[in-house]
Amino acid sequence: MSSEETTCQTEVVEQPTKPKKIIKIEDNKVKLLSYTNSQTAKNGYKEEELVCKDLNNKLIKEAFTPMLGDNYNECNRITGNHKCDIQSDNKILKGQVKKYKKKVNFNN
Repeated sequence: MSSEETTCQTEVVEQPTKPKKIIKIEDNKVKLLSYTNSQTAKNGYKEEELVCKDLNNKLIKEAFTPMLGDNYNECNRITGNHKCDIQSDNKILKGQVKKYKKKVNFNN
């Protein structure tokens, strides 16, 4: 062997394998989670559109004037990855749309 040649030795170590049923169950969990996350994102886009529609409504705009002012123009959903989900065309109003669940009190 010349000095320019090198050899590489690899050792094959067997990894403990999981039974096929467990692998299938884990694969199904990942697929279900992926589908759930996808649906959540799609529903989020719909909610952002609905919030924009509400903020563009004249009556709602008047109701929110004390908080938001009235100098913003039409609101739209922002595409892409931004910290804000919606903003007005003149960029005066920007916001994130968050989901919340109303807690039900069964004690009453």
